Amino acid sequence: MTKKEFFEEIKSIVDTKRELCEMARQELRVLEEKKRSGDYSDKHIWEVTDPAIAKAKKEIDDHKASAKDLVRSMAEKVKRSNHERDLLRGEDLTDDARLLQGDLPLTADDVQGIIDRNAGNRTMLLLAHRYAEQKGLQVHSTYLRATAENQAIDTVCADIDRVISYFGDDAHCGKVYDAVFGEGAQAAQFCNSDSEIAELYR
Repeated sequence: MTKKEFFEEIKSIVDTKRELCEMARQELRVLEEKKRSGDYSDKHIWEVTDPAIAKAKKEIDDHKASAKDLVRSMAEKVKRSNHERDLLRGEDLTDDARLLQGDLPLTADDVQGIIDRNAGNRTMLLLAHRYAEQKGLQVHSTYLRATAENQAIDTVCADIDRVISYFGDDAHCGKVYDAVFGEGAQAAQFCNSDSEIAELYR
């Protein structure tokens, strides 16, 4: 699953659950207005209205909990996938691995060339970045280790938890939603390049 697919799917979950919470919130408003109206007997309020209010509130809480669980479950799958993707695989080694393991000292340009030639090969990128780190060389790449990517996912999920907690709160939900999912927001930028994620979340 790509970052863009992850973002689109969690946004779909949030949008669906937000709509369900809003429908329950509208029902709750009607019930609370009935209770305040004075048009109903105390017996009717106790036997009909109060249980219906409790049910609507529980429905909102259940939708919030379900949204959080679905987002966390998806995030955990992506994080496991990221971790597995970062495991070194012997079959992915190219001839450039000999340069990284040999006695010949490499320059930053040499390592950058290895990175450029092996774009998309996580094993080689990891080896090249390890070499650069050990030798104190500056290289440029969109490669982001699973741990950094997973920290970014955790940050996005914390932001989304905040959005979900405001479901049913008309005064704040829209603002918080836009702050997380709106254009230019961190969660929205999550589907951009790895280097942008690194800047946002490191």
